[in-house]
Amino acid sequence: MRSPSRAVTAVEPTTMAMALGFLTGILVGLTGMGGGALLGPALILGLGVPPVVAVGVDLVHSAVIKLVGGAIHLRRRTVDFRLVGLLLLGSLPGSLCGIALLAAARARGANPNAIVTKVLGVALVAASLAILLRVWVRGAPRAAAVDLGRQWVVAAGFVVGLLVGISSVGSGSLLVAFLTVATSLPGARIVGTDVLHGALLTAPAGALHAWLGHLDPRLTLTLLAGSVPGILLGTRLSMWSPEWLLRPVLAAALMTTGLRLIR
Repeated sequence: MRSPSRAVTAVEPTTMAMALGFLTGILVGLTGMGGGALLGPALILGLGVPPVVAVGVDLVHSAVIKLVGGAIHLRRRTVDFRLVGLLLLGSLPGSLCGIALLAAARARGANPNAIVTKVLGVALVAASLAILLRVWVRGAPRAAAVDLGRQWVVAAGFVVGLLVGISSVGSGSLLVAFLTVATSLPGARIVGTDVLHGALLTAPAGALHAWLGHLDPRLTLTLLAGSVPGILLGTRLSMWSPEWLLRPVLAAALMTTGLRLIR
């Protein structure tokens, strides 16, 4: 295990990081998705954090937030445990593959930061399209209940895990869109299933990134200090905020940021 002192970190003003966490928390509370998609690019483009460190910070931050959210959904019984288990069968190996690809690229002399930046850009574009797709599907008549084949759920989990391992993006926006399109679960159950799965996926992925030295503990704690009250405020505001307007705006922001990272 690498010592924390060997981790590549960027020293950032505490106030800026806390404000970023607060704003991210509000947006996540308002929209219910996009945590990784929002925080990762903001750390890279706004605070100058190296991409591989931004991924590690984002994953650990997401794990803490989603563990809290997952506990709430467990109490409300809005979790489909069968889907969570099937998704984890694919997403956990997928995240390991993604992290292993980054480690292999570094061992071969490639720049992992460049890889993360490009993959993150592609993932953000995909996430923006997924958000728009979810808006369209939720407005369309729902089909009869779908008994999704196990292999497709596991495969979707693997793809999501692979993206999460490399870029930290996908456990929210992409998976929620997939569950919305591929199942007839109620919205609350989709969110609960996604949140609990996200917690169980990002926790080990974040721990592995931390072991590789891709973590700034102080920055992570500062972000959490801002995001926790931000999420609480955003959740309250969401009762009066028009979802039909917020999600397209979020999708446009992710698309713009993704294209900027790809170039």
